[in-house]
Amino acid sequence: MKDFLKTYKSSFVLLGCTIIGAIVGLILGPKATVLKPFGDLFINLIMMIVVPLVFFSVASGVANVNSMQRFGKIMKNVIIVFTLTTLVMAVVGIIGTIIFNPSKGIDIHSVKEIMVAPDQEKLASKGNLLTQIVNSVTVSDFSELFSSGNLLQLVVFAVLIGSSIAVLGEKAKTIKNILNEGTNVILNVVGIIMKLGPIGLGCYTASIIGELGQEIIAGYIRVFLTYCVLAAIYFAVCYTLYAYLSGGKKGVKKFYENSISPIATALATSSSSACIPSNLEASKKIGVPDDIAETVIPLGINIHKDGSVLSVIVKVAFLTGILGGNMADPSNILNLLVTVLVVGVFMAPVAGG
Repeated sequence: MKDFLKTYKSSFVLLGCTIIGAIVGLILGPKATVLKPFGDLFINLIMMIVVPLVFFSVASGVANVNSMQRFGKIMKNVIIVFTLTTLVMAVVGIIGTIIFNPSKGIDIHSVKEIMVAPDQEKLASKGNLLTQIVNSVTVSDFSELFSSGNLLQLVVFAVLIGSSIAVLGEKAKTIKNILNEGTNVILNVVGIIMKLGPIGLGCYTASIIGELGQEIIAGYIRVFLTYCVLAAIYFAVCYTLYAYLSGGKKGVKKFYENSISPIATALATSSSSACIPSNLEASKKIGVPDDIAETVIPLGINIHKDGSVLSVIVKVAFLTGILGGNMADPSNILNLLVTVLVVGVFMAPVAGG
């Protein structure tokens, strides 16, 4: 029992503070926003470190790959695994929303009153699919890479830098060492910031729940609960299966021993970017090789957003229901599958992305 508490102590503290924050937000309502500056301080520190963390970790991870053949193998497996798990998430979401129907019993008129019309100019400015793809992997100016909103572009740049270093070998040894040392420094800074995690996430959760609690209750409680139930089912069943396929029973044990911190951060922030530090830390504790963890995690938060996929499915099911459509229609399902694959890649990895 003592070993168990020692292993999970920090995780339980983090999760406990997040839960306490949610309770405080529900009790105080809008008054809980007084805690917002403390939560914002932690979130801002996390987001401030994300850009250098992604660059150093990806560039050093690729530079340290023993061969371009290994890097190619990693990327091939990434594409296969990300695509398959996204499709699994989509199937779970579609079946779940057909069964639970998030629009059932909803007062359509009250929902329409709080629905926000889409900004047509903003949507039009994004251009067609090809334009979006180009803008999602490149930027028009180097300075734009220094933004948490352009992380996929930064990953592409870091992969190019890391690949060049790996190809040059001894000729780029100095730069390789700088990247490795830079990664260690940034990860140490992350460790310092994460010490503020319990208080920061607790305050942030309280302020968010305090601000949005009434809005959720007003019209979206069934949608919210549908999302939570399906996400919990997917996590408990599919993630356990993935961990087992990766490392057997030991893999499952290590996964659950180290997953609390990323989970708590994700629940409180709803931001993939904010979860990079805790995911990197957890993956290293699990025993994932550095070159894989430092390449796959920053890439994954940009092109493998299962939470966003499920969110889109639940929202579509909700709107389909209140507009009198049929979620189980084969053509609707096919269109939705294509849509969520695109969403998983191009939706921004930030809260509300």
